[in-house]
Amino acid sequence: MFPAMSPRKKKTDSNRVPKKSDAIEWVGGILTCPFVIEKPAPIRPKVMMLLELPSDLIIASEIFNPHEPSIGFTDFLLSATQTPLVGSPRRPDRIRVADKNLAADLRKAIQDIPIKTAQTPELDLLMHHMAQHISQGEMGPGPSYFENGRIPLAIVEDFFNSCEVLYQIKPWTSMADTQVIRLDIPKFKVQGACISIIGNLGESLGVILFPSLKGFESFLHSAENKPDPMAPVSLGTSFMSINFERGGDLPTSMRKEIMEKKLPVADPNAYPMLQRINDEGIVQTLTQRDYKIATACTYSLCSFIIKHRDMFEQDRVDPVSESWLNENNLEVRFTYPYEAGGLYGLKTPTSRQKNF
Repeated sequence: MFPAMSPRKKKTDSNRVPKKSDAIEWVGGILTCPFVIEKPAPIRPKVMMLLELPSDLIIASEIFNPHEPSIGFTDFLLSATQTPLVGSPRRPDRIRVADKNLAADLRKAIQDIPIKTAQTPELDLLMHHMAQHISQGEMGPGPSYFENGRIPLAIVEDFFNSCEVLYQIKPWTSMADTQVIRLDIPKFKVQGACISIIGNLGESLGVILFPSLKGFESFLHSAENKPDPMAPVSLGTSFMSINFERGGDLPTSMRKEIMEKKLPVADPNAYPMLQRINDEGIVQTLTQRDYKIATACTYSLCSFIIKHRDMFEQDRVDPVSESWLNENNLEVRFTYPYEAGGLYGLKTPTSRQKNF
């Protein structure tokens, strides 16, 4: 599993209500939940939340469907002053929100409380901890390769088969993670993605797919700079990762699926794990497209590495750009070095190009 960030945790007393002498600050906002509600149709809900400082109490929270009408944030906050989740009715000494539009609406309705527009890292940390609990199977049925039935068995089997071959050729033994390859898959509108092979030092074996070279560089910059533990988590980019895990490190729910479906695994240390992670470090729900991109990339990458392995061990190389077709004529194109794409008429992805 991709190494998780470890934000600082505060020791709190969940039953503590602020004393009258404490200056009370309410930190509020609307955030995207790190989980999916399945019925009637899969949606990623949002949550309105109010955190009280210095007690670290959640004063109010309300999950809602972003595609349906809901209570406004101002009414949500005013309601919390009358019926907080903890303690007696009260009003804060100040309010802080990150969204300037929320702040403007609050100021229209509340004139006697200072309202500040500033970052709310405390709420970001709450969402990050929630995402960690979900990824570790502490909430709900636990992680699943099949995303609660949305990913067919055949697609997962194909992914496992491709990973079995990749593990056997061990590209990380001859490649460094900075020797990035350009990836283009026209059918899936993947243009100028960036492949980094990890594991040259014997840890975290696998492949990371970045949406662009710029995304890869932003990720490196983020990793090289020690983050402020109280600042919002930022990895610099979103990405997909294909990692090989020890069986004992895999969530129980996923090990059970592998045994029940008899999915192929190359080695006790080579249980494949596909993840899509946003720039806040939150694991996202996988789609069939994600699996198909990862599988097509992995199969073709095996052929590319076998043919050009020696190239990655040389100080100077001649640029190469080749397309590989699978049995369904799906084209996967690799270019190395990445920057050589222009020599072959390949366009540089725009800043709006998502890819993953």
